[in-house]
Amino acid sequence: MRAPPSLHPADLDRLARIAGMFGSDHDGERASAALKADQLLRSRGVSWAELVGALKVELIQIPAAAMLQHREAARECLALHIWNATERDFLVNISRKRRLPTPAQAQWLDDLLARARMARAA
Repeated sequence: MRAPPSLHPADLDRLARIAGMFGSDHDGERASAALKADQLLRSRGVSWAELVGALKVELIQIPAAAMLQHREAARECLALHIWNATERDFLVNISRKRRLPTPAQAQWLDDLLARARMARAA
């Protein structure tokens, strides 16, 4: 995500760590995390609306074809019946995933796709 001008990448990293506590089972921890996040944004002169707006712009710039590419790759792999149960479950899940895969998921998918194409060529 491209940060609003007054937020640095380190601020986004810190905000992400703080936001990770929003799902805590402890009310006080959730409230404290929300307060810290709000304080961080205010200290940089950034509103929540500006932060979300920057995220929207970033998402709009991702072409729809790129969003679907991982699904098509997973389906191509699934056409072959060479996968163990873990790999098959991963491919099924990725083939249904509407959001972009994480970097680790994308790497695993690339590895499986390379294996599938080698198997198909053999």
